[in-house]
Amino acid sequence: MPFITLPTSPQNGTLLCWELSESLIELQSMATTSWLEEIGNFKNERRKKEYLACRLLFAHQMGHTDFDIQYTETGAPYIPQINSSISISHSKELVVVYLHTTMAVGVDIEIASSKLKRIQHKFLAPEEYDLGRACFPTLEIAYLTLCWSAKEAMYKWYTQKGLSFRNQLRLESFHLNDSCNFTGHFEARIQKENYSKPLRLDFFSFREHMLVYVADLRLTVERLND
Repeated sequence: MPFITLPTSPQNGTLLCWELSESLIELQSMATTSWLEEIGNFKNERRKKEYLACRLLFAHQMGHTDFDIQYTETGAPYIPQINSSISISHSKELVVVYLHTTMAVGVDIEIASSKLKRIQHKFLAPEEYDLGRACFPTLEIAYLTLCWSAKEAMYKWYTQKGLSFRNQLRLESFHLNDSCNFTGHFEARIQKENYSKPLRLDFFSFREHMLVYVADLRLTVERLND
């Protein structure tokens, strides 16, 4: 199985990664009958591979395949058979899952993309752009990818729709621990009317990807104007 050893891992919770290096036939040979029936409805081969690899990661962690990934009305994944919060992300090459028994989680993995430069104004305020640019003087696209991934992780942690990436998912400070491997964290905040929640977003880079993860108690919030 193509499990990838990540360069860092959370102090709590479990972060797992699978490289999509097998053929679809190889992945199907490891799948359950119900998984195979489900992907029969998919037209895209990559989507089929992501679906199977994701479930194989959870099966590896749980030690069995007797589980079902379901989704809330807002699209957040959960597994009824376990008492853990989960989050899922994937790129063209990798699938990542994050599990935590006591905290809500969010994870996102992105490969650097110049397309983010064109939509930068839609998800990133000027002061957020300035936070880490000094650490990425010649790597603007990498930094934009990191910021996008950070906000995706926050969005997944919150699980509710309707958040503005630019105005309500706020990056407040940037801390780089290792400039060679781009490991560090953001201090961030979800800011809505009568609701303000600070979050720490840890990140690292590997294989030309940026990965950001967050774990926190969703019910631990700061109420404003109470």
